[in-house]
Amino acid sequence: MSENNTSPKETPLLLSGLVELSSTISGNRLAGLSIESDIFPDRSVFFGLDSQQSNKMLPLYELTKNSTEPLIIEDVNQDSRTRKFLSKLIDEITFYAAFPVKVNNSNNGTLWIANNNPGKLNDATLSALILIVKQIEEVLRFFPAGEDYDNRKFQTEEGTGDGKYRSIFDNVQEGIFQTTSDGKYISANPKLAQIYGFKSPEDLINCFSDIGKDVYEDPNRRSEFIDLIQKNDVIHNFESRARRRDGKIIWISENVRSVKNSNNKILYYEGTVIDITEQKRTSEALRESELLYHSLVESIPQNIVRKNLKGEFTFANQKFCQTVNKPIDEILGKTDYDLSPKHLADKYRNDDLRVVETSETYATTEIHTGAGEAEHDIHIETVKTPLFDSFGEINGIQCMFWDVTERHQMEEQLAHEKDLLSALLDNVPDRIYIKDTESRFIKGSTALAKRLGLSSAQEIIGKTDYDFHPDVHAKSFHEDEQRVILTGK
Repeated sequence: MSENNTSPKETPLLLSGLVELSSTISGNRLAGLSIESDIFPDRSVFFGLDSQQSNKMLPLYELTKNSTEPLIIEDVNQDSRTRKFLSKLIDEITFYAAFPVKVNNSNNGTLWIANNNPGKLNDATLSALILIVKQIEEVLRFFPAGEDYDNRKFQTEEGTGDGKYRSIFDNVQEGIFQTTSDGKYISANPKLAQIYGFKSPEDLINCFSDIGKDVYEDPNRRSEFIDLIQKNDVIHNFESRARRRDGKIIWISENVRSVKNSNNKILYYEGTVIDITEQKRTSEALRESELLYHSLVESIPQNIVRKNLKGEFTFANQKFCQTVNKPIDEILGKTDYDLSPKHLADKYRNDDLRVVETSETYATTEIHTGAGEAEHDIHIETVKTPLFDSFGEINGIQCMFWDVTERHQMEEQLAHEKDLLSALLDNVPDRIYIKDTESRFIKGSTALAKRLGLSSAQEIIGKTDYDFHPDVHAKSFHEDEQRVILTGK
């Protein structure tokens, strides 16, 4: 692809500059202004691709033809609006954002930016692009069809042209700069000065005379920058640790391109800078959280998996891999129907959908019936919880389960023994009782209850011999019992 196939003679310089500015500010290598109005013929501008290639983007233009709001498609391969015509698009397009351009209350075209990688727009960049659209609309309103596009005339009109172009430069939320190839600032906007801790662009330009030494914490970073831009002419998302005027270290991300003359000689570099310090801190905290999470889920005895909304596994711990006897690469991307019998997979899927629909945790004990008389039923304790994305929307579920068969069998055995003991105490003719270490009755036979004048054995629980016998006898019983407790005989 060519860097820019629009010459000053063919299109208005201001429109071309605004399109190029939208590419630089957003950090996207492709940009264009597609004019569809008969009132403004031959004013389409393309940056990073030629007009023939731009024709292969017509399906994308159609999506914003009658729109009043910006259209942002983070990945054309995943978005339902674009899947149907993927084969018609050029391969270089993955991320696409478009902004309707209106003149006299009617849609006259679209300002768009694009890239070959999935992407997003933050609020600051979105605001800057909307401001550029407003400037384009001013240009189209100011130059009706057939007028001379002499940029000098536009610059002289009060409140238009270069004044508003300068307003974008001064008020955009990204730092914008031009530098010489040997690392000296030519120009900078107020936001760049603010990022580096200066009161004004002039202070920045005067104080930072060598970018390699003054800006980058790593003295070799400038050399790496030069190597990259000499090879590619354009650099996207060049992240570095940078030094502010007060010595504080911050993280920055740069999008830069080479500006050359007709002899292909570098005139200067221009680009944008954003402060990504907070983003880096958040990413580091997230990374530490993920490490802690993975450390935890790999050390506990429970099976843990995560699934997306289609039921496909996106994560599984080693315990689960051992349970299904498969390596992780044979699990990710699969569903329960690939790993379990259909009747179980149906149940798992229904339980998953219940969590998604209710946004609530679902806990249950599943019983898997044994295949024959020799095989016991298997009891599985299962807890399923919804997973949410950064917008609060459910994007999957997490499932944790573990085998509780042994516990269930012990509980059943204990319940059986309690039943046997209760039957014995209800029917034996002897006066039998069980006491705690404080000589309080825990259980007693029905015969004992009758002997004490009670209607049921339940009435004896929690009482002592002092409740039923004279003190002298009760004291004797208590001393005998305590002697047994202390001696074990």
